[in-house]
Amino acid sequence: MRRNKRLKRKYRRYRRLIKRIIFLFLIVLSVKGVKKFKPISQSAIGIDDSIKVGELRSHIKTEKELERLEKNIDRFSQKQRSLLKDILDNRDSYSDGLINLALSNPEALDFVYNYPNREKFLNQAVIDTDSSIELNRRYPLYLQWDKRWGYKSYGDNIIALAGCAPTSLSMAVSGLNGDNRVTPDQMAKISMDGDFITEENFTKWSFMTEGCKKFGITGREIPLDESTIKKELSKGNPLIFSMSEGIFTEVGHMILITGVDDKGDFIINDSNSIERSKRTWSYDEIHDQIRNIWSYSM
Repeated sequence: MRRNKRLKRKYRRYRRLIKRIIFLFLIVLSVKGVKKFKPISQSAIGIDDSIKVGELRSHIKTEKELERLEKNIDRFSQKQRSLLKDILDNRDSYSDGLINLALSNPEALDFVYNYPNREKFLNQAVIDTDSSIELNRRYPLYLQWDKRWGYKSYGDNIIALAGCAPTSLSMAVSGLNGDNRVTPDQMAKISMDGDFITEENFTKWSFMTEGCKKFGITGREIPLDESTIKKELSKGNPLIFSMSEGIFTEVGHMILITGVDDKGDFIINDSNSIERSKRTWSYDEIHDQIRNIWSYSM
């Protein structure tokens, strides 16, 4: 009898153990079966300061991506490299355009990183309309990849990746009117509603003169020569330059010129770069990249 009782107790213990093993096995299978974006914690970012260039290279898929990484790697801090590695680890959660933005612009890494959580930003109205970063200028610096509007649609793309024209125009209008409530997403809507986007998802140049009219602003094309440019700026008229491949872009970009400094160099608001907006640019540096110019006045 005693022997039978001992055997029964052992049997119950083994049965419970087997059940636990099966339960844990099923949990492991379920976790492996679900591919989920898992952001790294800020504490982890602070601790992991040993991301090597080779680790990032191993996540690169194309020669163009590798070229971007090699060109910009020295601009990334160790914390930013941790973010970039996490983005590349979860690259299925991002478009090619966002991956390229992350590789090209350390300033935009946080924006790209949060793209999988974009719904919480898309569902919020833009109430705070201050500059993306304060430069103490008449014209606010709005960044395309500001979370307040950067995730919003612009044609078949998003403002962060394709909205340099409406973002530049919103800065010009806001500065001239002294009203920061004209934000990039509002200007992007005007462009989309007016059918100012091409099949390739570029902004039609006609938008640069038509999009500002409802705000009492006149836009007009001007010649590309230096004397005309500086004459317009001396009148207090901001300018928007359409730029070709070079310092500011790989394909095409628009920047706002707000004035000149004591040396005659241009003061700019670049909607894709805080770094480039903080320095001035001479005419000689950029003139061969200017494709078109618009001047704006009340």
